[in-house]
Amino acid sequence: MSITSYIERHDNYIRNRSDEGVERNERVLVFSVNRFRGDQRVVVGGFADRLKGMCFSYLVALITNRLFFVEWNNPSDITSSFVPKLFGWDQLDDYDASVMKQVDWVDTNLDEQVKLALREGGESIEGLFGGERVVKVNSNQFPHSLLSDYSKLFSDYGIDWASYKGCFSGAFNSLFEYSPPEDKMKSFKAFGQFRESNVVVIGAQFRVGGTSGGWKDPQLEDVENAPMLAKAIETFASDRGYNKFGVYITTDNQDVKNILADYFLGKAEVFFFEERPTHLDRSTTEDAARGADQVYLEHTLLSLSDHVIVGKGGFGLTAAYRENKTPVKYTSLLD
Repeated sequence: MSITSYIERHDNYIRNRSDEGVERNERVLVFSVNRFRGDQRVVVGGFADRLKGMCFSYLVALITNRLFFVEWNNPSDITSSFVPKLFGWDQLDDYDASVMKQVDWVDTNLDEQVKLALREGGESIEGLFGGERVVKVNSNQFPHSLLSDYSKLFSDYGIDWASYKGCFSGAFNSLFEYSPPEDKMKSFKAFGQFRESNVVVIGAQFRVGGTSGGWKDPQLEDVENAPMLAKAIETFASDRGYNKFGVYITTDNQDVKNILADYFLGKAEVFFFEERPTHLDRSTTEDAARGADQVYLEHTLLSLSDHVIVGKGGFGLTAAYRENKTPVKYTSLLD
């Protein structure tokens, strides 16, 4: 099956399904950020983890010949900033949502038994789904190497399985197209002007979190390392002969922004936002909902930078991967 026929099949399903819940024959896989133990909501992950889980779930939907939908309405609706690219993954209806079987592949729940079934494919994967027509998958990982036997199938869908970044990029760009909400359009355009005024833009991601970020995570940087990040960016530019370049920094800590701005004063133009990105799953619900669109904006702008230098965590990595770029860890640039 080609991506064209898959899109047609998807569109036909949306157009012809009945709200009364008459018999439906199409099997459906739904990636969902809503994960519960009993009545208690539990963590799926931040933006990067959710992207990895979504893209992997899409690949599994393709190899099991299931239609793919996304349920991403927490802490706010993802379609406020990202719209469907090839087909209407956002058109999950109430009936299918009411009959979904939950499959949890978050963290260690993606165990060896699940991995074996994914490697075997076909009926083995369907065995994980219990024969249900509609399954809801919670996932925060992108173990694309488990699906090596399906590289030809992915190629038919416009996805290059051969590399992690290429496979992630192919899946992401089949699903998502960034569409800035009205209150972010000015910021989006400002970055565009910044891009035009600099021959090269080096994007950098540096996550501090903790007290300053309002949430806790084991993969954090120290503010004291910010000068090392600045030095790494300068070294990267020098090694490539960039005499004029701009620096875009995304971080959850204002001190880091100030340190980089001071370091590059008179050397390079530095672009950042005063607003601090939040963590979608670890911040308070109110903060996360308010800051989600800022997260999506900053991830997109990092992806649009010519080069992406990263600290800890997956935010910077997935920003680079979505545009099929190779991220560079800032620590690798230091003596």
